[in-house]
Amino acid sequence: MTIFTIDKTKYTEQEIENMRQRHEDSRNAKIFFSELFGEYKADVITSNVQIQYHNRNKKWANTFEEAWRDLGYRAVADIIFRAINCLPCADKDTGEKEEFLKARVGA
Repeated sequence: MTIFTIDKTKYTEQEIENMRQRHEDSRNAKIFFSELFGEYKADVITSNVQIQYHNRNKKWANTFEEAWRDLGYRAVADIIFRAINCLPCADKDTGEKEEFLKARVGA
């Protein structure tokens, strides 16, 4: 499903190829995570990996895998943990993750 189309006259062939590759990689990751956690959480994970990469590097990754590798294990694990436990992203967390962890330890 395409949400929007782009005016290909405004982009170089390389830029169009990068967008296509980024979309394809994200779609494959979303399929994988959807099987594990459902479609909504897969959207959260794939979007947050790309956005976190952009926030850190001030540019978009050419592929989902590039963003994943650059962020590293801890950042990606945190994104997945927050998504599957319905917690806000790290930038918007006001103590929810800490409260969640304390409740889990006390249970």
